[in-house]
Amino acid sequence: MRSALRIRVTRTDWFRVLMDLKRAGMSLESIATAVEVSKSAVIGWKNLDAEPKHGDGERLIALWQQATGCARADLPAVPMVGNPTGSRPDTRPA
Repeated sequence: MRSALRIRVTRTDWFRVLMDLKRAGMSLESIATAVEVSKSAVIGWKNLDAEPKHGDGERLIALWQQATGCARADLPAVPMVGNPTGSRPDTRPA
């Protein structure tokens, strides 16, 4: 019998990334300008209402690395709960 392979799937903790940037002296507006998005987009990421698009997330990670001096491997992450594919589960009634 094969043992079950357990894979720990995580996602970037955008709230912590943004808080690290604020601690580094950046305002939400300066973060938005550096990442080339609206301030309201950054507020949405901070409030966990949304996640950045791939390219925006990559620019935000690069900014975080530059501001904190941390490596990408140190990026704040949280475990994925539920569907590890990253797609939202179907919550419609059957």
